[in-house]
This record gives sequence, C-alpha cells and structure tokens, in this order.
Amino acid sequence: SDSVDNGLALCSLHHKAFDRGAVALTDDYRLLVSAELSGVNIAPFITNFAGREVRKPTSSSWHARSEYLRWHREEVFRTPAREPSA
Repeated sequence: SDSVDNGLALCSLHHKAFDRGAVALTDDYRLLVSAELSGVNIAPFITNFAGREVRKPTSSSWHARSEYLRWHREEVFRTPAREPSA
C-alpha cells in the first residue's frame, strides 16, 4: 500500500535491488541478500552487508510493518539468502 509504514528510505542502488528481489529485510531489520546476486561491479556494495542490521527510522511510527516486510520476502525476494558476512 502507499503508506508511510510500507516505505523504506533507500539509495537508488539498494532501491533497485529491493524491487528486483536481490535484497530483503527481516522483521528485526537485518539485510538478507539473495544467493543469486552476482556482478563484480555491484555485488560487493550489497553482499558485504548480508546479515547486518539496517538503521531504523528514528520514530517507531515510521518503521515498516512486519507484514509488509514478510510479504516482500515471500513474494519478491529471490531465495535462498546468502550467509551473513563475517
């Protein structure tokens, strides 16, 4: 839906990756990175952050709702996820 609780502030690179299912977020705002993601020019800017916590908005009223994050993981994200970076 077009509501604040279904939005994320992302740069253009990560926005495209999110829309294409290359990345997703867990309910506790950890970055999932698809094992299918490849490309020497782009992948390092994403794969190095697998498993890391993403900074949440300062106001909890702006957090993405867990049902929207879950829908994205189930319907858009290209599983399986990579193992978290060390």
